[in-house]
Amino acid sequence: MSCCGNKRQSLNFFPSINQAALQPEAIIEIDFTGNNKKDETLFRFIGKTSLEVKSLFGSQRYLFTATNPLVSVLPEDSALMKAYPDLIEIKR
Repeated sequence: MSCCGNKRQSLNFFPSINQAALQPEAIIEIDFTGNNKKDETLFRFIGKTSLEVKSLFGSQRYLFTATNPLVSVLPEDSALMKAYPDLIEIKR
């Protein structure tokens, strides 16, 4: 069968990219890893045994125990922690 004059290859499926936006001075780095400690929230476990909570947004797991009651939590998970009655948010 014929290729119809290579029409498929001539189509541009990708929009043009503004080359000025790709210059190093225009690129902004955003830290999505949660390594920025000032954004993290501290929670204290007041239970008697332990509690393990899995993040809704990643593979992060938080383990609260009686011997390790303070755990630093990423900002996207802090609302989840507030739902547990044995966890208290520590204001910084």
